[in-house]
Amino acid sequence: MEKENTQPAIWDAYYQLAENITKAKKDTSIVVEAYERATDYLDLSILNATKAYEQGTDALEELQKQLDNSQIDRMAYDKQAKKLTNDTTRQAKLITNYRKTLAKINNAVTPYASCEVLDMLYTKKFDEIKGDLTAVSKMVNTMFKGGCTNSQVFQDGLEILHKANPNRNTAYMMGNLTFKNYAKNQSSEELSRAIEFFKEAVNLSETHEQKADANYMLALAYRMKGSFSESRSAAYEALKSRPNMGKAYILIGDLYASSGGRCSDDQVPGAYAWAAADKYAKAVAVDPSCANEANAQRAKLRYPSKEELFKRGLSAGATVHVGCWIQENTTVR
Repeated sequence: MEKENTQPAIWDAYYQLAENITKAKKDTSIVVEAYERATDYLDLSILNATKAYEQGTDALEELQKQLDNSQIDRMAYDKQAKKLTNDTTRQAKLITNYRKTLAKINNAVTPYASCEVLDMLYTKKFDEIKGDLTAVSKMVNTMFKGGCTNSQVFQDGLEILHKANPNRNTAYMMGNLTFKNYAKNQSSEELSRAIEFFKEAVNLSETHEQKADANYMLALAYRMKGSFSESRSAAYEALKSRPNMGKAYILIGDLYASSGGRCSDDQVPGAYAWAAADKYAKAVAVDPSCANEANAQRAKLRYPSKEELFKRGLSAGATVHVGCWIQENTTVR
């Protein structure tokens, strides 16, 4: 009855009840329908709480600027900041609890909702539901979360949904689908379509988090196209929305590390590897969880030789400028 305002613990109990009924009746459709309903509302709860959280943090930043510019006094600042801090703390706690419940339900449904089972269930009733956008949306979201994007019924449902009601999620899923198709057949047309869908997802995003994910995928697609500058720009846009997105820095590092053919005539041949090392180090600094990947990529780098450094009068620790498309200062290693 409370829909997206339902507390996480109630969704947890609701799903467990559906699971027990499924076991008793041996009818998988019961738990799948409960999963659809619970996760749809949990996603909406997380979206709403994230919007409220981001509005609060943006307001705190604006309040700090007003204080720094003497537009408000310290007493007014402290009063407003306290309220905003309490509000954002409450929303952050809600987000954490909703996500924990969502993850628990996602794990619990796995034995009942393999891609084969979902494909069979939805294929059977697709003709019946394809005119009902709400039902199609539940089907598409459930299959996307389960990684069942190779299913024809998923693809048919997504096409219907995006044409009828394009939004950030449908654009993002269409981008992922066409990007995956590109990986299979290396079709430049599919890659171009993926880029356009990810751009659409960026424009339709409602939160910083959504925008970060869409921009990151856009950066990956641009990289596959060989458009390194555009890929870096999209990665930096992702970082504007989520400054601790370590994988975005790793992507920029990978772009630099792959620039041998583009930067071979630079002032210090191979200096792009130093610039790449900077980004891998930055990735670890903002997101320690990606340290293994970042360090593995950094270990593959080949820096200019000692002879090259001696010839140019350079020593470790010196600052040099990397030209070509990178145009950044870096440190000799």
